[in-house]
Amino acid sequence: MSRVATLLFVALGLSLLTGGLPLLSDEGEVGGRSAMLTAPEGAPIPDAVGVVVLNKHHMMVCAAGLPVGDYPVLLDDGTGTLAAIGTIVVKLDDDEDEDDGDDDGDDGEGEGADAEMSDDPEAPGGCLKLTGDQLPFGATSPLDLGGRSIAVNDAAGVTVLAGTTPVSIVHEPEPMNGRCALALPEPPVDEDAAGVLKLESAEGRIVIKVNLQNLEPGKVYEVVLSTPDGTASESLGMVTINAGGNGQFKVDSAMGDAIPFGVGSLAELEGYGVAVKDEAGAAVLVGTICKAQVRLPDDDDDDDDDDDDENDCESTLAPPEGAADADATGKVELELGETEQALEISIRNLDAGVTYDVALTDPAEGGATEAIGQITTNVKGRGGLEIEAGGTLPFGKATVAELAGFAVAVTLTSGEPATTVVVLAGVVPPADCVEDDVEDGEETDGEGTGAAIEEPMFLMIGSFDAPFLRGDVNRDTEVDLSDAVGVLSFLFSGGARPYCLDAADANDDGIVDISDPIKVLTYLFVGGDGPKAPGVLVPGSDATADVLYCEDPQ
Repeated sequence: MSRVATLLFVALGLSLLTGGLPLLSDEGEVGGRSAMLTAPEGAPIPDAVGVVVLNKHHMMVCAAGLPVGDYPVLLDDGTGTLAAIGTIVVKLDDDEDEDDGDDDGDDGEGEGADAEMSDDPEAPGGCLKLTGDQLPFGATSPLDLGGRSIAVNDAAGVTVLAGTTPVSIVHEPEPMNGRCALALPEPPVDEDAAGVLKLESAEGRIVIKVNLQNLEPGKVYEVVLSTPDGTASESLGMVTINAGGNGQFKVDSAMGDAIPFGVGSLAELEGYGVAVKDEAGAAVLVGTICKAQVRLPDDDDDDDDDDDDENDCESTLAPPEGAADADATGKVELELGETEQALEISIRNLDAGVTYDVALTDPAEGGATEAIGQITTNVKGRGGLEIEAGGTLPFGKATVAELAGFAVAVTLTSGEPATTVVVLAGVVPPADCVEDDVEDGEETDGEGTGAAIEEPMFLMIGSFDAPFLRGDVNRDTEVDLSDAVGVLSFLFSGGARPYCLDAADANDDGIVDISDPIKVLTYLFVGGDGPKAPGVLVPGSDATADVLYCEDPQ
């Protein structure tokens, strides 16, 4: 039996013995903060990229795309002076350095652990990991080192990567959100392109979501943020456009994703520029990070207020008489603001992880019905669907207002033979409703009020792109045996579906199959090439268009 086959057999056995549970290390919990490091203007290696991670266990600085060599890492010592804290050693993994598995950075004072490298000389990298008494400047916790300038230099002292260590997320007294329009540049590159950027913050968590429509199917677009003065920019990530011309992307601090520029609140990003760029680097959509405001409650307590303006643009979805899900409920909303036009449907109190079909019926066309999409509920039994103006609207309508009065049905098809039942039903509210005078993202005259994003907090509808490490299936920020075990369990013993199928697709062939754990095991134990981009050191997006995405675990 070959060495790879033996390893595969052992890994599969571990998968069965553990019931598919992730074998998390002591440092395997998701948490802490991360921030991206980018090449400064005029840097000698413009394609280099890095990340700095601070959590309660360690400080880690990783870099990718650097030539073989030693790279000193410098950190602000608290007085504004950059001082050396260790070295990233980039080498080809053609020797048999023994890894003792300790997490105490035992390479010596200031010399963090060397990462296992691919033997591709064009894009190697490495990491510096500091814990305990190795932390610089007498810090007792890695989290105490947030908000400081950090740089990675080459042997000649030239800065190849720079940035700021991440700070802790601000615990806002009230949930905050914002909805920022993306517009066509002048002159437009793609006249049909449309999109919106959404901001959400609550309980020490920040989420930034980008929804794109009417772009070229099968293409990958990059979302770039830039400082108000234009002196610095940072890629938020790449968005893969599906067959319908739509794409979604999300970064979530609770998932360990890097919030741009290492900031700790949405207020710090206000005024930053946004650009959605095609593969040629041309901006197809542009915008500005708008003001995030206090979130309005999902449900208004003043139900006895007749014709309350706040509820004039929404109607209720209710289960039909005798329905099995008698507690199910939902809403249909028309958003008719000056900058945003959308039909939004949300459901709740249903079974988790179930996909429901949504259809509209036109009363003026003899009961003609058209499917408008699907909603998959999260673990709380909630979900939503949004249809924005600018896209292809049902029944060929030009505006969402023309859908007023249409019947809405949320149905579930199951069983053998297949049976379809109506779970929720209702009507699109009238188009003459009174819309809030406040445009999305604008400040109001009162305190603690503003236009709310009318969907459950932190919910991304459907599949989306997100930053990940290729091969890191259990999201413990390391690629190890437990990741191969997780994929084997998913494939062969009924284990949980990986949060990010892109991460499970180690060889980036667009399919999660037995070749992926083989790829990881070969990389770990036989010295094979590492998993494909973004690789195992610096989280990033999938630059290859395929049908695999990450999914919201909530």
